[in-house]
Amino acid sequence: MMDPPAEISFWSDTATSEGCGWGGHSSLGDTVQGIWSEKERELRINVLETLGAVNVIEALLPPNTTAAHYIDNTTAVCYVRNFGGTKSKGSCARAL
Repeated sequence: MMDPPAEISFWSDTATSEGCGWGGHSSLGDTVQGIWSEKERELRINVLETLGAVNVIEALLPPNTTAAHYIDNTTAVCYVRNFGGTKSKGSCARAL
């Protein structure tokens, strides 16, 4: 079974340095970004990448729209695409 063609594309990324956070943009030119809290910065990078990707989707994806999402972290890709997983409770909780 093939995925339907994407109507919109998203790109997201995460940084873990102090004062950094997550951000993303869409093929429509929309952008969004946020800064990690002190508590969030303690999370593993895979969890942060998943959380950042979900934040971008929630902020920019119009209802009932098919999208392609480009993420530079393969673990985050798997958790977002599959709506969770079994290896990382943190990534699974954020993907759901």
